[in-house]
Amino acid sequence: FIPKNRMRKAQRNHPTQKKMPKAKKMARKTRAKFRDFGPSKA
Repeated sequence: FIPKNRMRKAQRNHPTQKKMPKAKKMARKTRAKFRDFGPSKA
């Protein structure tokens, strides 16, 4: 068993994980932008 914080640190330092945070933020922004135009109000 590996403690969660140690796993998180390993992920952060992983080469493929380095590019993720910005992309995740962008996706969250666009999702918030188009939430008003979702299927519920279409």
